[in-house]
Amino acid sequence: MDILSTVYTGNAIGVALLLTLILGNTSRLSGDRDLRTLIKIMFIAISGCVMDAVSYTVDGHSGAVYTAFIYISNSWLYFANMLVGKLWVTFVVDHIKVTMEKRTRVFLNFLFYFAVACLIINVFYPIVFEIKDNVYDRKFLYFIFVLIAGLYMAESIVLHYRAK
Repeated sequence: MDILSTVYTGNAIGVALLLTLILGNTSRLSGDRDLRTLIKIMFIAISGCVMDAVSYTVDGHSGAVYTAFIYISNSWLYFANMLVGKLWVTFVVDHIKVTMEKRTRVFLNFLFYFAVACLIINVFYPIVFEIKDNVYDRKFLYFIFVLIAGLYMAESIVLHYRAK
């Protein structure tokens, strides 16, 4: 099985599982704000599966349209990872009725918007990833997105234990 088949299979399974969760729980997922946040997370994850497949499909193809798809899909994947982290913390806060410390919220928001600015700058000057000969290549600031997603997950754990 080649890499493209593996990517398609993994993403198709991801979409199928997420749609099953959404469709199988629509009656339970329609009421509270925290549950609506979960639905948003699932749809972002579905979009990530689609964009990942698009990115791998067009990687290496020449032409302006392919280059645009590579930039858009990879930028979305970086952004979506952070957004899911941010929404997960929102879910935890709403679900277990705990408040986030103001300085932590300000710090995480600063990092979030800094990373968004990096993605915008990346279109003009590659600092997160580069498309060279229509092939994706990570640059030195890609780690900030991993760090931010990790910090959101860590904060959700801190909030969970603080609520106990």
